[in-house]
Amino acid sequence: MGRSIETLTPGERAKHYRQLAKEVSQLARVAGSEKAKQTFRDLARRWLVLAAEVERNELEDAGILSAAIN
Repeated sequence: MGRSIETLTPGERAKHYRQLAKEVSQLARVAGSEKAKQTFRDLARRWLVLAAEVERNELEDAGILSAAIN
């Protein structure tokens, strides 16, 4: 990445979190034990949830999400 996470835009952060999810998903595929596989899968899901939260917060801050709901 090369930059501090705080300097990234919300879109860049979401993209970065999705990349981390992809990387740990790949680790899950080659992990030696079922426990390790499950741990990596869980971590990947958490990164994806975080990416979605960042994007949702960005939409809320822009007033887009609340306008779409109302």
